Amino acid sequence: MIKWLYVFFILSYSIALHQAFTTFTLVTYKVGNVFERLDLMGIELLLFVFSAIIFFSLYKYKDSTRINFFINSNSNSNSNSNYSKYFVPIVLLISFCLRMLTIIFFDTYPTMDAYQYFMDGIKIAEGGYFSDATNVPYWPAGYKIFIGILFFVFPQKLFVIKFAQVILHLIAELIMYKIVLKLSNNNFLMAKITLLLMAIYPNHILYSALIWSEILFLTMILLAFYLLILANEHELLMTKTSKKKYLILFVSGLLWGAAALVRPLAMFYPFAFYAAFFLCKKISIKISIKQLLVVFVAFFLMLSPWVYRNYKLYNKFILISTNGSLVLFMTFVVDNDGNKLDEMVKPRGSIDPNKLSDYALKYMMDNPYRTVKIMFRSFKKFYKSDFDGVESIIQSKIPKVISENDFNKILEKVHTAINLVNLKDVFVFEKNSNNYILKENLPEITRANTAQTILYSFSYPYWFSENLPLILIRFINSMFYYFTLFANGFLLFMLIRKAKHSRDHLKNIIPLYTLGLFFILINTAVYVMSQGDTRYHFPLMPWLFVGVSMVVLVRACRKIT
Repeated sequence: MIKWLYVFFILSYSIALHQAFTTFTLVTYKVGNVFERLDLMGIELLLFVFSAIIFFSLYKYKDSTRINFFINSNSNSNSNSNYSKYFVPIVLLISFCLRMLTIIFFDTYPTMDAYQYFMDGIKIAEGGYFSDATNVPYWPAGYKIFIGILFFVFPQKLFVIKFAQVILHLIAELIMYKIVLKLSNNNFLMAKITLLLMAIYPNHILYSALIWSEILFLTMILLAFYLLILANEHELLMTKTSKKKYLILFVSGLLWGAAALVRPLAMFYPFAFYAAFFLCKKISIKISIKQLLVVFVAFFLMLSPWVYRNYKLYNKFILISTNGSLVLFMTFVVDNDGNKLDEMVKPRGSIDPNKLSDYALKYMMDNPYRTVKIMFRSFKKFYKSDFDGVESIIQSKIPKVISENDFNKILEKVHTAINLVNLKDVFVFEKNSNNYILKENLPEITRANTAQTILYSFSYPYWFSENLPLILIRFINSMFYYFTLFANGFLLFMLIRKAKHSRDHLKNIIPLYTLGLFFILINTAVYVMSQGDTRYHFPLMPWLFVGVSMVVLVRACRKIT
């Protein structure tokens, strides 16, 4: 059976490799004045195949002595007392060092949506943001508020946000470690593997240097999940009038509300938790409904100031943000054609901006075949790769040296709505080399304005030789990602086939797997209705790492027993 699967994956992705060489172009290299295109998607798929070989080789690895230590490592074991107790702090220290090195090595500035988060965060810190009707709730306000709080307490420096995100990710790693322990009957092997993979995953490391909401969102939802798990531990569950239980549920609801202000999808996650626990016979449907009521009372209580503010300023009910209808419209009516900014901002035809959702739903009803086709395309985009951190890092850097020819092209193509700085004021022309050199000691806001202006000229060739280290990181991350997908796909195959060894060794951790599966399905279902950006599966990765740990557990136990 293993050999059959091995042949199947190699053949299928060899075909995909051949197709990719003729259909996908990603990286641009600069050679003199001639731009040559190099197709790297094919190389990535080659790494995909290579990761499959590694996966099946490791799965068939016969020497179990090296993993015996981890299998037997638990809180009551004396054999690992000299080493195992240092595992978590050592991994967290490695994670911290990797992320701090990333912040130091990559000098990045907020661009794209991150630029608006950054500027609104400054406004919030300075006061008056929420009473100003020009600050429309197009984007969710949670991440802006987070930046605003940091800038109110600490200096208004990008390093403050980046350092806070490093700490937040460390907290997320520790919480995920605790979640795995709670839902796996204290299986330290799985918890350690999940913690280690979260700590060293390249794409997550790169996000520490970016002003994006992913790390904050991940930390908040994991903490909210952990509180729900605590509230449903056997001791509290059996106590019908426990004040502690309802306090934990209430705090969890507040966290879900705060997370929804960062990304509205968070409002669906409590349902994933209770569905998983109900199906696994952990709690009854009556208890689930009672707890959900407590959670959502706190949830709406957290949202109420924001809802009141929006109603007062705009005289209409806006729960979180208004961009959802535009995303739905762009995805289906504009048919996911986001190559030109003008088409995205000004969709075809004369439309009523208040009826974008109606247009999208009507289109979907009138064109069911095309709707399914678009959803499938979004699904492929959502899962086909996971190197968005590399792309965002590159597009968040300011080129320190620009050739005269490239500089003139940028000036010609600067977007009229995003001309935030006069580029000739921040660059100095050097006659000897015919290059424009970035001035030193520019304020951070000026640098952010410069990065945003250059990016939205759509004329600067970001992908060329100076980014080779990032391209190498991208290769490593791609192999890491594909390996993770293979492991989870194989785990699902084992569970569907009900293989004896998988049934025996995974029966105590089915609630953990079910919760992760429901969480992944909810995210997938929602984002196939949008443009399927790869960064949206950022919070899925810890749960996919749990799948990897389950495969290792099954293999290890199978060999030892």
